[in-house]
Amino acid sequence: MHGFEIMEEIFERTGRVWRPGLGTIYPTLSWLEENGYVESVLEVRGEKARKPYRITAKGLAALKGVSNCEARGAGELGLDENRLEGHVAEHHFNRDR
Repeated sequence: MHGFEIMEEIFERTGRVWRPGLGTIYPTLSWLEENGYVESVLEVRGEKARKPYRITAKGLAALKGVSNCEARGAGELGLDENRLEGHVAEHHFNRDR
């Protein structure tokens, strides 16, 4: 997914409540890439260029860590772990896009 697609995905996944701006999404993607959580390859098609991003193994490990933290917190709140896993999967980017 390139930056604009990620912005739109966030907008849809937040129930159309929040759409990050260009000044938020691209600096964040740059930081994630500089720190090895995502990687990109510049694609040039005619006069148009895109920079799609995909999550790295390090990024997946970080997400798993977040999921584990959410699971621990859910246990303290008495939430069902299977329900939580669905929630986490639903709210993270689809890395196959």
